[in-house]
Amino acid sequence: MAEQNGAYKRSPSSPGSNHQSYSRSASGSSFSLKKPKHPLPGLKSADRLPDYRKNGGDVFNDPDFEKLMECGEIDLGHSKFTVCASEIRTGRKLGGGQYGNVYQCSIISRPELKFAYKDICLETTDEKKKSIISELEVTKKVKNCEYAVQTYCQITSGINLWLVMELMDLSANDLIEESEKRLTKLFIPEPVVRAVSYSCIQCLSFLKKLDLMHRDVKPSNILIRIDTGEVKLGDFGICGKLVNSIAKSKIYQFNYLAPERINLGPISPVTPTPNGTARGLGVEPPKRVGYTVKSDIWAVGVTTYELVSLEHPFYVKNQIFATWKNIVENPHKDLSEKVRVSPDLNDFVNQCLEKEPERRPAYPELLEHSFIQSYDPQSDPYEVTKFCKTLLEKPTKDA
Repeated sequence: MAEQNGAYKRSPSSPGSNHQSYSRSASGSSFSLKKPKHPLPGLKSADRLPDYRKNGGDVFNDPDFEKLMECGEIDLGHSKFTVCASEIRTGRKLGGGQYGNVYQCSIISRPELKFAYKDICLETTDEKKKSIISELEVTKKVKNCEYAVQTYCQITSGINLWLVMELMDLSANDLIEESEKRLTKLFIPEPVVRAVSYSCIQCLSFLKKLDLMHRDVKPSNILIRIDTGEVKLGDFGICGKLVNSIAKSKIYQFNYLAPERINLGPISPVTPTPNGTARGLGVEPPKRVGYTVKSDIWAVGVTTYELVSLEHPFYVKNQIFATWKNIVENPHKDLSEKVRVSPDLNDFVNQCLEKEPERRPAYPELLEHSFIQSYDPQSDPYEVTKFCKTLLEKPTKDA
């Protein structure tokens, strides 16, 4: 699949919101971290370390990064082997964003195996360092969750950290985009939608038990393995720690934000700024004390709606404020008015898309919902595999 049409790229209804996939890291042996003798190819030292030099920091002497490894152990269950960055051969780019890029890769000594790795530039600034360390911690905690994309090890390459992960084939965003491209619009079967929703709720429920929330649930972060029909949630780069079940950070994820995470603020004319951004969109931090895992449940509802109808329930093209106004103030159009859908699926979406978080069900309730309860671990993954293969075979409008 070509890079532009491959898995893990930006959701079409999330302007400016690139994603990264995967997570989970297994700890390995403790190796000393050595300074690279030369900068990475194609990058001048001055370009590579501006923040470090400006702040007088040195990533290689930073106590928070001292235990990072030059080599790591990959445990596939049936076999274990050690890998270093020098043994990894980088393939095509799968995706990228604020927190790092993801590439397909192979290992010289095991060419029959395919992996992916997330490339993160180590940072000594407090905010970025905190984000990196947080992701490492979360990826270790989800290693026992079968609905989370797994990371096998973490290794260093120069001043970069690589998280070596399992390679998935498609994202839920690919299903949406490819379905829209068909000569006649190809709607995603309900068993496939159910497999996606079920896997997301299972993973998010697992995180909640760890007092964590994902905060970036969207189609491009939901990944699929075609041959097994497995669906997993990836990208734990901005996972939030819950304090008394409330998160208080000011991270915005555009069109998958829950109403309680948006403060429309006073409206003023949009004024371009020198760096190309715009003022006057009313994107001040929320005035609420914080938000809970119910905001992730909202995002599951939006994603499920989008998978069924191939349309975002609140999106207004190229109009961020209008989209957010819809999210906060306007009801979504009932799915049953757009497509043929089962009452169970329609009710599941409607419950997830309750404007008031207090009225949205919690994970235990969702796991008992008839739509989730109807998930079949045999037939639903089979339907995922079948649909994905059909989707890749059918001609598109551009063919």
